[in-house]
Amino acid sequence: MFNKVTYRRGVIEGVTLYTLGRLGALITPAFFPDWVYVAAPLLFLVLQYLLGQILTVVVVGAVAVGVYLSGVSLLRVEEIGLMKGIVLARLGRRNKIFL
Repeated sequence: MFNKVTYRRGVIEGVTLYTLGRLGALITPAFFPDWVYVAAPLLFLVLQYLLGQILTVVVVGAVAVGVYLSGVSLLRVEEIGLMKGIVLARLGRRNKIFL
């Protein structure tokens, strides 16, 4: 029913994270400088909310551009072929406008 490799890996990761958490709890708060208590929550907020949303927009935008360009190339839109010929001509390659 379960894949033994992934189940074993999950158990190992769980035990490792549990152990690291328990070891991290042994460190006293006085060990860290005072600015860490201000910087850590701010860093968490930036990574959790702002950066996550920005990365989501960038990734979704890139996927949308890829889908659009793939659709245009599959449908062989004439203007794209002309632009490709112009770019290749500017680069010094042979101009093959009609593919």
